[in-house]
Amino acid sequence: MPMISAILFDLDGTLVDTVPLYEKNYKECLRHFGVEDVSSEDFFAVFNTNAQLFDYLDYFKVSREHEPAFRKMRDQNFVRLLSRDSQWLHHADQILADLESRFPLGLVTGARRIYVDAIDSRLGIRRHFKSVLTVDDIGIEHRKPDPYGLLKACAELQAPPPQCLYVGDLLCDVQVARAAGMMSCLITQSSYTMDPSIPPDFCIENISQLSSAVLSSQSAKREDMEI
Repeated sequence: MPMISAILFDLDGTLVDTVPLYEKNYKECLRHFGVEDVSSEDFFAVFNTNAQLFDYLDYFKVSREHEPAFRKMRDQNFVRLLSRDSQWLHHADQILADLESRFPLGLVTGARRIYVDAIDSRLGIRRHFKSVLTVDDIGIEHRKPDPYGLLKACAELQAPPPQCLYVGDLLCDVQVARAAGMMSCLITQSSYTMDPSIPPDFCIENISQLSSAVLSSQSAKREDMEI
């Protein structure tokens, strides 16, 4: 395994506990448009596919003619929820503070910029990263598992992709890292994680274990190089 020159992160369900807020928001919006009693199972059947708004509308049989109004309600509600209720997962802010003293860090997320800004207004997430790319920077056509966003972040961090690690909690995070020629770390504790058909380079139970996993691998690599 190569030495790690930079670490990139997914956001939702990896660093910040926003996924329950996504579920709450979509259920409220769907109820407004006539879809009652949406189960968590149905919500995650869509969410776990790295879905876009039309995917939700189609799955729950909401006419696409409602897309502009649905989008407006979703975004207004979600910005409010994120600004008020976002929480770090497993002291992720402390993990980032530790790692940023050793590696340049990047954030590559399929979330909209207004969502990231709302989270930042509460938690100050941007201060930890030298590169922050949202779906507005990457383009919906390049959403995961397209590697465009990861490769753009690597260029901004001036780090070769094979020497970069991408940390996420979904199968698409492992897939996009592989497509970019990067190493991957899958967080397995999340109830939103699917069993990966492509094995990640690292598996950790939650983000609090990342520093020790990375530093142990780097120590082992140095020992191999010295032999």
